[in-house]
Amino acid sequence: MKRTVPVFIVMGITSSLMQIVALRQLLSVFSGNELDIGITLSVWLISVGTGSYCGHRIRSRHAFETLFLVIALLSQPTILLIGLIRPLFSIGPGEAIPLAKVFISTLLCLSPICLLIGLQFPLAISFSGGKAARVYGLEAAGAFLGGTVFTLLLSGRVDTPTVAAGVGLINTIAAI
Repeated sequence: MKRTVPVFIVMGITSSLMQIVALRQLLSVFSGNELDIGITLSVWLISVGTGSYCGHRIRSRHAFETLFLVIALLSQPTILLIGLIRPLFSIGPGEAIPLAKVFISTLLCLSPICLLIGLQFPLAISFSGGKAARVYGLEAAGAFLGGTVFTLLLSGRVDTPTVAAGVGLINTIAAI
């Protein structure tokens, strides 16, 4: 169990950092307001919850490790896709994006990675031998660490694609 502690922490770091950078990117694309924040967080929570609900059905022996690699591969494209929302919808600078397009594009950009982040939790519990409280505590510690590192070290100093690449790197290391 001791060697698995870092991977559970990586889960929390990943979730926290990806949520922060995705929210910031989406706010920038949509010329941010409270409604955009609500849509983004709603899509995030519903997608992660759906992934978590579906995760207990997965019986593959290597699914937990594989998810780290898939999340590593999706972290950078998720952020890049957010940046393509305005050009894909042919919306100029300063032009408001219709609410339906805000919702659909947020859903399409965030759902894949959020579903996978949600799948990780029940698989982590299985991987740990059913120690849900321990997994939850370590993941929460990772989320706290990720938020703290972003706030104190990364925000304003490191661009979003670099943060996403860093998330990809730590997930690749966790998978190995």
